Amino acid sequence: MIIGLILKFKGFTQIEPIRGKLEGYLVFEKESINVDGKLYSLDEINKIRLTNDDYSGKLIHTSKGNIGPALSNGTNNSIIIFLKSKETIQSHFELINSNDFQNIKTILIEYYLKGKIDFDELRNLLGAKNRAETKELKEEITEISTTANRVDGSVRS
Repeated sequence: MIIGLILKFKGFTQIEPIRGKLEGYLVFEKESINVDGKLYSLDEINKIRLTNDDYSGKLIHTSKGNIGPALSNGTNNSIIIFLKSKETIQSHFELINSNDFQNIKTILIEYYLKGKIDFDELRNLLGAKNRAETKELKEEITEISTTANRVDGSVRS
């Protein structure tokens, strides 16, 4: 029992090993998505589905009897791109920090405004959990949408 407790406490600070190999990059750009060197224009994309529920160091495996690593390696995230050609592109990716998608917030909002991501998915990706955060996100979307509709620095009325 003592050995089990020692192993459990040791595993509490360890990150689970990556099974397989991480290759390539996932890059979100204003007009395209780059998946492992292959560029997909937003014009050829019908819908995008993203999950970002995992990040490196997330506490998992806290149940009784588990003596392995208690921290996630951050690779349980995926993107599915549905192309207009009916082709589907799917990839898994690693997140280092839980809020990494905040770094590309304006790009994700542009994807939403172009109908590529649903609002609930956008809200989840950006971590807007309560009513106040959702309201703030909606206001930011309105601001970006209004800015995009300006012509020569003036606002259309």
